[in-house]
Amino acid sequence: MASTFDKKTLINILHDFGVPDPEYWADQELNDKNWAFLAAFRFLRPLQDELDAYLHRPENWIEAQLKYRHCEYRHILQSMLDAGISPKEIGVFAYWIARMAYNSALSRFSDPAGDDYDLENEGEGLPKWALSEIFHDVTTGRYIPDLHTLFPYRNPEGKTKS
Repeated sequence: MASTFDKKTLINILHDFGVPDPEYWADQELNDKNWAFLAAFRFLRPLQDELDAYLHRPENWIEAQLKYRHCEYRHILQSMLDAGISPKEIGVFAYWIARMAYNSALSRFSDPAGDDYDLENEGEGLPKWALSEIFHDVTTGRYIPDLHTLFPYRNPEGKTKS
């Protein structure tokens, strides 16, 4: 089952999500019977927004973490600031750490056999997984594409992913 949205609506939704080239992804969503791109971008949007916050609003999250008394890394942030490292530089550093962690986790979703595990009988008799699209509480028969290949869909300095 392809998307139930018309192309214009899809373009608007994807644009609102901040997805580059929303026309292209709207066409993919409408014409691909196997892959659910809108669902994938819906899942990725909050992660992208969190990454963007590290780059574009580093002062906000640094200040919030410094005020949060249970922040386990508050002293590290304060040490970085005391050493003259700017909030922007801290933000770029945090961005890349978060990006690597997100992509590592997202790639696990795409590896149902777990081929990089060190089990002797890897893939034999063990359960696997597949992420599928659900719309109006009904499975559509389409799957979520490899999320790590779509993420991040915006890179530092606003460059789109190539």
